[in-house]
Formats: sequence, structure tokens, C-alpha cells
Amino acid sequence: CAGIFSDTLIRSQGLACDFRMLPFRGEYYRLTEKYNQVASHLIYPIPDPAMPFLGVHLTKMIGGYTTVGPNAILATGKEVYEGIFSSQSQWLDIFGKADIWKLLWRFRKSVLSELRSSLSKTYYAKLVSRYCPGITAADFLPYRAGIRAQAVDQNGNLIHDFKFISSPLSLHVGNAPSPAATSAIPIAREIVSRIF
Repeated sequence: CAGIFSDTLIRSQGLACDFRMLPFRGEYYRLTEKYNQVASHLIYPIPDPAMPFLGVHLTKMIGGYTTVGPNAILATGKEVYEGIFSSQSQWLDIFGKADIWKLLWRFRKSVLSELRSSLSKTYYAKLVSRYCPGITAADFLPYRAGIRAQAVDQNGNLIHDFKFISSPLSLHVGNAPSPAATSAIPIAREIVSRIF
């Protein structure tokens, strides 16, 4: 279960791997204190079935505060949590294959919207205010970003399901479509059943 590096690990063991992992950075904000009680549970936008991303949503955190996010920005490297700079080899690894260009073109409208949400706090706030009116960019405090590991096949299609690669001595979880699903007991049972 190597996350964003699962394809690298699979290939390093000499196993066939017909997909690669792309890093999508999810940028979050923490809301100001006046929104600590805005929700007692998660509040999501209506999902797009074609996209595996959840959309900018509100989350009541265990510390009592609320966060908004994430968006989904293609990162320029597997561990680029901020900015756009990475090494030349990482740029080539992400953008040097046809699958990424097919993917970006297929979802160009979403790509532009996600990019806009990264460049403009006002636009980001507008996305949130659709289901939580009153929130503005002035209500955003800094918060850490995360990297979503997303499997993409050679034709630039997002892989929406779990992807397992095995050998006599190993089992790789190549794609886990939801970070929350990785802690689900049924998924653990599936992994154990494939090992034993």
C-alpha cells in the first residue's frame, strides 16, 4: 500500500503495471472561528459521477474547527504539496506521456475550474457558498494541502475502482479510490483474502 508510489514499487519488482499514479494536490482552508458551529457533519456538493473527486466540502474537525476543501490540482511531482516547482525529471514523469494529455483534454472544463479555484480564493469561496451561503475569501485561514494518488490507465482514463497487482511473494494495492475507504474493514477483508 504505497499510495502515490504504488506504480513505482510495482515496476521496481519487475511486475507488469498497465497504469500510473498521478498526484492531484488538494488545497484546503480552515474557516475562521465564527464558522466553528456551521455544521456538525460533512457537507458535500452534488458529485460528478465521471470524476472520482469529492469536490470542495465542509468538514467539522476533531479540534472543533471547520475546514473547506479540497480542490484537485494536478501536481508537478508526487510530493509537491505547494507551488508548481519540481525537478525536471518529475515534470517529465508527469507530463511526458500521452495519457496525461488525453486526460486533461477529456476533462478540460473541470481542469480549468480546478485551476481557477487554486488561483482565486474568491472563486474557491464561491464554490463553497453554493451550499453554505455567506462564506467569503476573507473567512479562509491557511491549512495544509494533501496529495490524492489517482490511478490513470494508458488511454488517460481515471481508474475508479481498486486495482490489485500480485506475484507469488507480494500483493500491491495499486489504486485505492477513496482515502476514507482505505480504513474500511471490507477492504481489509478483501486484501487478507487475496493474501491467504
